[in-house]
Amino acid sequence: MNNHFNKEIYAKINDLFWNDKKRLAHVIAVADLSFALAARYGVNLDDAYIAGLLHDCAKNYSWKELISISESNNIPITESEYKSPYLLHAKVGALFAKEKYNIDNNDICEAIECHTTGKVQMSRLSEILFIADYLEPNRKHSELLDELRYLAFKDIEMTMYIILRESLNHLKSKHLPIDPMTEDTFSYYERIIESR
Repeated sequence: MNNHFNKEIYAKINDLFWNDKKRLAHVIAVADLSFALAARYGVNLDDAYIAGLLHDCAKNYSWKELISISESNNIPITESEYKSPYLLHAKVGALFAKEKYNIDNNDICEAIECHTTGKVQMSRLSEILFIADYLEPNRKHSELLDELRYLAFKDIEMTMYIILRESLNHLKSKHLPIDPMTEDTFSYYERIIESR
């Protein structure tokens, strides 16, 4: 493992969120769970830990700033992202991972980029980060969390399917915008589960 690089990024993230202890606790918990899931599924441990640490590196920007950064860097913005600009922290975070944190690893950047909406044919690392962000121990937003935390180490595709289903149901119940990428990702995993 590249402990020096991990410690360097950890220090930068600690500095970034020094005044937001809740966010710092979240990213560390996501990194830890990503690491554990990577060990289970044979994914590079460094990549998983770094993706976890950096996944919210653009979270402290305002919605207006996220739109501006996206537009000035030719990052495509969907209609649902204009309605819910917080979603853009994933795409901007992938950009920052490259430019501010010197991450020259497409797998890590892709995982960061799709950790909020998912995408069709996600890499295993992307699935791990998506799941870890939803299930990290500080989360308390679903009655299914304990069951899903167990399932994540048994059946990653079923875990993706259930998380996406629950996320879409939540967004629909609150009449919130739904990114088409999330719907496409759900349909993709639904097909996988139905084909078993």
